[in-house]
Formats: sequence, structure tokens, C-alpha cells
Amino acid sequence: ARLAKIADDVAGDAESAGDFALPREPGRLRDRERDAGWVSAQEIEDGDEQILMEEDMAARGVPEAQRHVGYRRLLGRGMERDEAAALREFEAAANHGDELAQFNLGYMHMRGMSVPRNFTEAKRRFEAAAAKDLPAAHNGLSVLAFNGHGGEKNLTAAREHFERGAARGDPDSQFNLASMHAQGLDVPKNETRALELYAGANEAGHWRAPLAIAIALVLLASFGTCVCCRKKKDETYAAAARRVLCGCLRCCCFCCRKTEPS
Repeated sequence: ARLAKIADDVAGDAESAGDFALPREPGRLRDRERDAGWVSAQEIEDGDEQILMEEDMAARGVPEAQRHVGYRRLLGRGMERDEAAALREFEAAANHGDELAQFNLGYMHMRGMSVPRNFTEAKRRFEAAAAKDLPAAHNGLSVLAFNGHGGEKNLTAAREHFERGAARGDPDSQFNLASMHAQGLDVPKNETRALELYAGANEAGHWRAPLAIAIALVLLASFGTCVCCRKKKDETYAAAARRVLCGCLRCCCFCCRKTEPS
């Protein structure tokens, strides 16, 4: 009776909205079993028709399509991998004002992909993307400043750009800013703030954030003395990481084990 009531409510809502189409997502295994013509969203995205349409639009000068084709060329997704061709597509899109293409060009020049490594050009491209408020561009500028690429190492400039990127939700900026707080680089060392930023990076999908959170939690929990033998705690992040990975989360000096893991 309860399910019947729910079904009646759903049917009434559909009738009121005039929408009787069944939901199409998600495509589960049983859908594929029932329909021999079932095609995944990924296959559609990388299908011949989609790629031909993107190439046609790119040839007509549509910046977004040029960027998409460049991305496909860069990764070999749906077409042959060709970094030089990717660079040309990104340049065409950037010339039309596409900030994501500008960022991709900055990354390629920073890494020396299909072109000689050029930090000056990378910075110019990142700045152009940042001027259009692309969060990831601030991370690119921070990486250059942090490592002294194209100039003197500048931790303050790196931190400021990480902060701008993090405030706009960029996961790399959040993670890198957290690392600066964790290590006390250009800011007072603050593991609590680092943990907050790592958590934000994790929510945004940063792949390294879960381990960083585990390490930060261990450090916060283990300051002072070891919970097992009461020895004074003197531990590096590398040692904490080994403890997290080996499952010894309580002991900070491995006194509960015969040998410290290598």
C-alpha cells in the first residue's frame, strides 16, 4: 500500500508537469543486457560522429571546439595523439580568447611539451587565463613562483596565488596551500589549517588529498608523547606516512612493533 501511494504521487507529479519520459540515467549493466544497441556516455563522447562534429566546428573557428580537439590530440582520446597538433589547436582557441586554452598552453610551455620549456611564455599564458578568473591559472602561477621558474623563488607570491585559486575552489591550489601551512612555508606552521585545506581539496576530488588527510590526522593526534611508550614525539612527515601506510596509527615511535618498516 505504501509503494502504491508513492507510485500514485509520482504519476500525479508527472501528469501535472506533462513529462512522461522515463529517466535515462544511470545506465546500469542490466540496461546493456536488455538493449543490444546500448552505448555508454563515454563511447558517445568519443564516437566518430562527435569527433567529426568537433573537428568541423574547430575548422570553422569555434574556440571551444578547437580546445576540445586540442585536448583529444594531447591525450590521444578518440584520435591519434599529437602534441604539436594539440598546441596548434590550443593556440587557435587562445587567440579567440579561450582562457582554458591559455591555461593548457601555459602548462605545455612549463612542461616543455612539443616545444622547448619556456617559463616566461608559461607565465604569460597563465596570467592571461588568471585575468579571466580561471582558478587553475593561479595554481600555475604559484608553481612557477614556488620553484623559481623564470625568476627568483618567491614563496609569498606563490602563497598569494594559491590562496586565490583555493578561494575559487581549485583543488590543486587547495592542496598546495595546505602543504605550505603544514610545513610552515611563508606562514606560521598550522596543522589544523592544513587539515581544513586538505579536506577541501579532497571534496574537490584531489587524488593525493586522502593520504595527506590521514597524515595530518596522525600528526594532530600524536603531538607530545607516544600513546604507547610515552616517549617524546619527534617525527617527520615521512615517518608519519609510513605509519599510515602500514596501519600503525596509534604509535609514533613503532615501539609496538619489532622493527620499523622501511
